[in-house]
Amino acid sequence: MESDAPQVPVAQEVQPEVKEVPQTPQQPPAGSQATSESTTPTKPKKGLKLKILIILLVLIVLSVGGFFIYKSFFVPKEEEVYKGVWMPFLGASLLPDYYLPERMKFLLKEPVFSDLDKAEEAGINTLAFGVGYWANEQGDISMLPEVKEFVISYIDEAHARGFKIWLVLGIAYLSASGEDDPRVIPDEIIENTDFMETFDSAIVEWAKIAQEHNVEFFSPLSEAYVNLGREKSKRWLVEIESKIDAVYSGKICAKGEWPIPELLSSYSCFSADIKIPKNEEEKNRLINHLEQENEKDIEMIMMEVYEGHDWQGTPPEEMKRGFVMALEAARGRVSGIFILDITRPTQLFPESFEKTIKEFYTELE
Repeated sequence: MESDAPQVPVAQEVQPEVKEVPQTPQQPPAGSQATSESTTPTKPKKGLKLKILIILLVLIVLSVGGFFIYKSFFVPKEEEVYKGVWMPFLGASLLPDYYLPERMKFLLKEPVFSDLDKAEEAGINTLAFGVGYWANEQGDISMLPEVKEFVISYIDEAHARGFKIWLVLGIAYLSASGEDDPRVIPDEIIENTDFMETFDSAIVEWAKIAQEHNVEFFSPLSEAYVNLGREKSKRWLVEIESKIDAVYSGKICAKGEWPIPELLSSYSCFSADIKIPKNEEEKNRLINHLEQENEKDIEMIMMEVYEGHDWQGTPPEEMKRGFVMALEAARGRVSGIFILDITRPTQLFPESFEKTIKEFYTELE
């Protein structure tokens, strides 16, 4: 029998709709680098590589440049000490027979290159020598024809072996009797002939040679006051310096001169002749004088050391003691030290203190 009650539909079990939720990437642990979507790392782009390279190069250049700037401006420079000797075979000397043709020809024939071995062994790094002219009563000047070729070859040979060169001009008056006199050239020759113009031209020509062969130091005349007189030499040294400076870029030295006021505006290098002290008092006087000169605004002071004629006949050991005192006085107070053995002109330096100079010069390395 059918029931009148309404039929209630039976509810079907409904399955909930599940939507896919996109997975979010896991965050990397703190302090680690984030990874890309792909687990395989990709190479940096070329542009990034180039930028990194440029930055590194800039940092390197700045570092190197900064080092050199610091070194140049803040680190004290060690000044080179010119340890020298006057090579006597062509030097401008006060010896009475030094410029005679017979003397020069004899010296030119000597095996002088063997002296370079001796100088090298002694710790010498600079060789100083001169070329000598004669002036006659007509104001003409002359030189042995072999001298120029010899000097140039000697300079090149010495340079090739690491020596520096100081080249000096010399002049002596050759009288009608044929005897030379290295003292003051007579006023009548200076004033009434073309002597000065001729000699100036010769000096400029040698300055050009010095420039061409990279000579480090050049002096227009050895002890100009000896040949021209004190007052004339002051004026002339200023005039000739400007002529040399026009053709020569090395250091121009006033040889045989202390830094006197008249020359300070023209020269920055001075070379004084120093007789070796005879006792501690003279040595201390020399030290005081050198220290006073160093207070002036002077680039270079050279010291030429010699015994002088009043030491002739002195026992070798006594003379050696005088040289040692002179070298001790020069230490740290001059830019260069040069030994001149005036009493034995054919030797490189006095054999009596050959060991001493070697020890002293080696000590200055």
